[in-house]
Amino acid sequence: MQKLKKLKFQLINELKPQKFKKILDLGCGEGKLSLSIANTDSLITGIDKTPKIIQDKRFKHVNKDLLNFKFNEKYDLIIVSLVLHYLEKLSAKRLLIDCFKNLNKEGILFLICLSKKDYLYNQNKSNGFFSINETQNLIKSKPRIIKEFKTSMEKHKDNKLYHKHSGIFAIFQK
Repeated sequence: MQKLKKLKFQLINELKPQKFKKILDLGCGEGKLSLSIANTDSLITGIDKTPKIIQDKRFKHVNKDLLNFKFNEKYDLIIVSLVLHYLEKLSAKRLLIDCFKNLNKEGILFLICLSKKDYLYNQNKSNGFFSINETQNLIKSKPRIIKEFKTSMEKHKDNKLYHKHSGIFAIFQK
């Protein structure tokens, strides 16, 4: 088992050596995940409600809450990494469906979300924690990859307790 940050980068590397012209990174943080998969000619739009300064000409940061983001174009790759559990379940479902609808032909939805097996689920049962079956039923497409993961013990800056995470990693292709 690995720490969650390392696991995210290992999983995104499953997409290499594909080329992505237009990338959308929802809940982008510092943009490290999308920048790690981007090509020199990629255009990345990162959505996050926390203002960030990302020093990369390929990256356009939009300081906006995910719930207020409106799709107005299609993307080759949409990254949804560890943000759904912050949203109410219905909003998280709508966001996933909208993401898949707004992929270009043969576009990819890269998803990492916490599952109902995660320790946080008991604290926020009305939020966007999904099982593998729920995820597949929402997207209505057979995933290229879908699997469960568990992390090793870890502690975040904002949480003094050591804990493990459980979740789902999926790649859906349109």
